[in-house]
Amino acid sequence: MPLLKFRRNRDHQHGLSADGRRFALGTRSLADLVAPAVLEVARDHVRLDCQYARTLAVTGYPRSVGPGWLQPLIDFEEPIELSLHLLPLETGQTVRALTLKMVQLHSSRLLEARGGRLADPEREVAYEDAERLRDALQRGEEKVFSVGLYIRCAPAPSPPSTT
Repeated sequence: MPLLKFRRNRDHQHGLSADGRRFALGTRSLADLVAPAVLEVARDHVRLDCQYARTLAVTGYPRSVGPGWLQPLIDFEEPIELSLHLLPLETGQTVRALTLKMVQLHSSRLLEARGGRLADPEREVAYEDAERLRDALQRGEEKVFSVGLYIRCAPAPSPPSTT
């Protein structure tokens, strides 16, 4: 950690900012220099001093993912921070929830059939996926996780102006 030297020489303080002069006089603490001067929390952004940031929560995921599915975000040219939270879910509760979902989907299928309507392809795929996952969970072949993916976007710092 660098050693800080403070001078109380009035001539030297002319090159300092107002905050720097207060710190040199001992009226500011180290926490005052480390903490941001401005913290603004709005509905769609956060501002620390003069830097704006926004966090996006990913809520829609593909049915399955393969290696490198986040590669476009990782290769993105702007400065971003990715936060991926994984929480294993209890198998028993997940199997019960899938069974309930399958009952709901099946009853919807029966209502459509009674009404003479064609089966909804999305509902059929969802039923098959739930059935396949439930069976794999019961056999111990699969594990289910709660996934949270958050992306913090901040504009790149602009170079200092020379004017």
